[in-house]
Amino acid sequence: MHPFGYYRDGYTPGALVDNVVAGGPADRAGLQPGDIIVAIDGTRVSTPASIARLIVQKKPGETIRITWIERTGGRKSATARLVTGPPQ
Repeated sequence: MHPFGYYRDGYTPGALVDNVVAGGPADRAGLQPGDIIVAIDGTRVSTPASIARLIVQKKPGETIRITWIERTGGRKSATARLVTGPPQ
């Protein structure tokens, strides 16, 4: 593992999905554990903190576009409607 990405058939900069809440926005978008998020709304991300910095600027109910590399290597993109989460 690289500090700002992951090796899977070559280096992939991004944030590894460790867990997905069943029925939550990420689940409904199609994300699964083992996927690597590479962009939020077209902005490249490389760590969970970089994702959090983008998402805390949004409000519940807003929609974001998530781009990721699947565990199988395919690239996907989908939208997710944000919900209220724990205080930051």
